[in-house]
Amino acid sequence: MNKSQTFRQRCWIVMIASFAAAQIAPAMAQVLVLENAEIIPVSAKPIKKGSILIRDGKIVAVSNQLEVPFNAKVIDCSGKTLFPGMIDVHTARGMDQPNESPPVIYSCYSRQ
Repeated sequence: MNKSQTFRQRCWIVMIASFAAAQIAPAMAQVLVLENAEIIPVSAKPIKKGSILIRDGKIVAVSNQLEVPFNAKVIDCSGKTLFPGMIDVHTARGMDQPNESPPVIYSCYSRQ
C-alpha cells in the first residue's frame, strides 16, 4: 500500500467518524431543564421556585413539581428570574405614550 492509498483511507475514516459524531451529538443534547428559578409565565401566577423543561428547543413544561427526565441536562438557576415564552425586546406594543418627554427647545432671543 502506498502513501496515497493510506492517506485516502485515513480521510475516509475521519469523514465517517465525523458524520457519526454529528448524528449522535444532537440526539444527546435534546432535553434541557432549568430549575430552582423564579418563573413568571405569560398566563399563570408566578412560581417562586420552579423548573422549565425544554425539548428540541421548545418549552414543554413549566412547573414547581417537574419530573426531570433521566437524559436531561440540568442547569441550576437559583437567584435568577425566567420569563418562558417568546419575547420581542424591540417593540413598542403596549406603550400608550413614549417613556421619554419631548425635547424642550429654549430660545435665547425674545420677541419684541
